[in-house]
This record gives sequence, C-alpha cells and structure tokens, in this order.
Amino acid sequence: MRSLLALVKKDLKLFRADRRAVIVTMVLPAMLALMFGFIFRGERGELRIKSRVVDLDGSPASQKLVKALEADEVLAARPAERAEVDDLLRRGTVDVAVVIPRQFAARAVAGDQPAIELMAGATSTAEAGVARGRVQAAIATAIAPDLGADFAHCVTATQPYSMVNKSPAGGDATYDGAAHALAGMGVQFILIGAVDAAVGMLNERQKGLFRRLRTAPLSRWVLIASRIISGALIALITIAFLYAFGSFTLGIAIKGDKVGFALVAVGFAVMASSLGLLIASFGKTPQATRGVGIFVVLVATMLSGAWFPAFLFPRWMQTATLFVPTRWAVDGLDAMTWRGLPLQDAILPAGILFLSALVLAVWATLRFRWDEPA
Repeated sequence: MRSLLALVKKDLKLFRADRRAVIVTMVLPAMLALMFGFIFRGERGELRIKSRVVDLDGSPASQKLVKALEADEVLAARPAERAEVDDLLRRGTVDVAVVIPRQFAARAVAGDQPAIELMAGATSTAEAGVARGRVQAAIATAIAPDLGADFAHCVTATQPYSMVNKSPAGGDATYDGAAHALAGMGVQFILIGAVDAAVGMLNERQKGLFRRLRTAPLSRWVLIASRIISGALIALITIAFLYAFGSFTLGIAIKGDKVGFALVAVGFAVMASSLGLLIASFGKTPQATRGVGIFVVLVATMLSGAWFPAFLFPRWMQTATLFVPTRWAVDGLDAMTWRGLPLQDAILPAGILFLSALVLAVWATLRFRWDEPA
C-alpha cells in the first residue's frame, strides 16, 4: 500500500510540474466551456429578426402598415424593393421579407382576399413563424379600420386577407445539414493537419535539419513558400476526396458556381497551411506546440460555424466571427454547395481567405528561426 501511494504521489507531482499538461487538461476545457456557454445561453433582451418590407400597394393603408412594421421591436423591418429581397434572402443577409400586394386595402374591403407574401430564407423557418404573428398583430392594430368595418369591430372570424409562404426567386435550395457538416469537418481536420505539420517542422529543427539547410543557398522565404505550397496541396487533395465521398454517399452536390467553389477551396487551403507555419514559428517544443495548436484549431472551428451553423449564433457573435477567417471558409463552401449561389458570392470569402493567408505567411516568415530559441 505504501508503494502504491508513493507511485500515485509521484504521478501527481509530475502532472503538476508539467505546465503544458495542466493547461491542456484544465484551462483549455474551461475556456471552451465558457465560449459554448456564451453561445447557448443566447442573447439577452428581445428577439431580433432581420427583415424587409416591400410595399407594392402604395396606398395610405399600406404605408401605415409599413411604418408599423418598421416600428415593431422584433422585426424593425426596413423598406426594400421587390427585386432586391430575393438576393438578400438567398444569401442569408435577411431572415424574412414581407411583400404587401398591389391594391391590398381596396381588395380587402371588396372581399377579394389579397395575399401578403411572407418570404423566408432557407435557414429562417423559425423566424418566419414569429414574423407571421408580428405582421398579423401590426395589421390588427395599425390598419384594421382600413380593411373594412367588420374586421375593425371583430364581428367576423374571417380575415379579409391571407398570408402565404413563398421562397425567393431562384432560391429553391433548402438547408442541407450533410453538406454543412462536410464543410465543417473538412475545415476542422485540415486545420488539425496544419498543426501536425507545425509539430513536424519543430521536430526537424530539433534534429538540426534547418541548420543544414541554412548552409545551402536557401532563404527562409523559399523554405516557407515550399511548406505553404505542399501544405495547401495536401489540403486541396483532402477537400477533393471529402466532396467526392460526400457526393457518392450523401448526394452532396456543388449547386453553385464550380469556379467559385475552387476559389474558396484554394483560399482556405493556403490559409490553413500558412496558419500551421505561424503556429510553428511561435512554438518552442513539439509537445507544447501541439497542445496550443489544437486549442487554436478548436476555437477557430467553433467560431467558424463548423460544429453547428453560424445562423444559430447570437447576433453579436454572428458579427464578431466575421473577423475569423475560418468562418468565411465554411460560409463560402456552403454558398457554393447547398445555397447554390453564383461566382460573385465566392469572391469575398475567397479574397478574405487569400488576404489572411498572406498576412499569416509574412508573419510566420518574419518570426522564423533556423535554430531552437534559447
């Protein structure tokens, strides 16, 4: 028994002395739990739905309804043109759009049952249900007298109008959880591969390989560029395999622009490879670097919306994560697959990924050391 206790005591002392083990075992899970807590507790305060209202009627009654929807604390609907709401909804910029038909008030008084269109994006089913109730409440409080005396005095159970759900033009795509999961897991494991590459570089430095390379006519820029290219090629092969596998097993298709998909994929591959090099430039030992690198990957993956879609984030986090390059990678891949968007919607995500890759690569090059730090 005394020997058993001595061995246990020895292991606990070793654990306490290993600062990296303490951080990985205790601090990192606590940080991740804190981040998840912020997300799943949601936002404080009232629900907010990003919405637009289109007034095709232009009558005094419809104008009063537009003002009521603008003043609504949940919708805060901004006026828009009919031609623009389709694109806003397909891109996920807006959750719902309310379209007031032509001659709405006149047809309601005449008993013609005009239909208000309630348009929702592919990921806004819940928001559409809330918006329906808010629109009905706005009509009852703001323009009931304009829709006929019976409706104004609530003497009839029949509403003089109807509300119909409608998809945006060219927006027949529905949310595909399988396609999103494929993009998310691809991003996560390619980043993990970048961390492994960083650990491999540190192992090579420990073995003195970099010192031997330094004696050759080889600059640090050439070495870094070679690592970026090889890492990016491995990432692209991984992406190609994953989407071929997803197409064969789950029927996942690139419904958007193929060139746009390629741009986003290449941008992310170069960015991930550059991130791995930056992690290596900060690392001192392979063991410590692996722990810190995995933490960076987990945070970047979570904030990208890879584990669960970014549209489930609180509003403030949806905005904050736009500064995380991996968020643009997942959104760009989603846009080119299940959303079915055109090339122009790949330009911004790909551009941000390439710019991020350039910043990370330059930073990694400037920090690169041929020998281990003292």
